[in-house]
Amino acid sequence: MSIHVLLDECVHSRLKQSLDSFNVQTVIEAGWRGIQNGKLLKLASSHYDVFITSDKNLQYQQHTDTLPLPVIIIATKGNMWQDIEPIVSKINALLSTELNNEFYSVS
Repeated sequence: MSIHVLLDECVHSRLKQSLDSFNVQTVIEAGWRGIQNGKLLKLASSHYDVFITSDKNLQYQQHTDTLPLPVIIIATKGNMWQDIEPIVSKINALLSTELNNEFYSVS
């Protein structure tokens, strides 16, 4: 079974190619550009298994007990590819485990 991953608009587009073991789509590809976080997560939960974002504030805007799917937060200093590339292996490893509907911070 392939894991379906949704990448937030704020995530560097090169991450998609680095997660080639998974079925990855961006928010823009899904046609959901500009949808607010709460609505986006609810919508995503019916089509995807996990949501990846670099929005570090998301975990403070959403309640973990009502989170509709697992959320991986890229907690690097910046959003440039050189900031994210060193943690790609950690993201791949995390996606290969069983995830609960909670926030996972990767740095």
